Amino acid sequence: MNGTASEDRLIPEVDISWVASAFCGDASQRHALLAGQAPQGEGGEGRLICSCFGVGERAIAAAIAGGCVTTEALGQRLRCGTNCGSCLPELRHCLKSAG
Repeated sequence: MNGTASEDRLIPEVDISWVASAFCGDASQRHALLAGQAPQGEGGEGRLICSCFGVGERAIAAAIAGGCVTTEALGQRLRCGTNCGSCLPELRHCLKSAG
């Protein structure tokens, strides 16, 4: 080693085929992966809708049943849709499906 930065740290090997296959799953698997969580499918909270705050579809359905009728109301109650916004289309779909 001659002391260069790249030689001073170990860089793990990456299985590119695994990474590519991880992004071919359903949306909840991609959201979990991007949130740094292991894809788990449907757990106690159902599909993960908001990766930023870990909000699942069952919590969203309960909030809608409890009176939330807009994405803003869901954001106030659960924080979903208030950070990056990538879950807003799915939140709108949940609201439309419940209505």
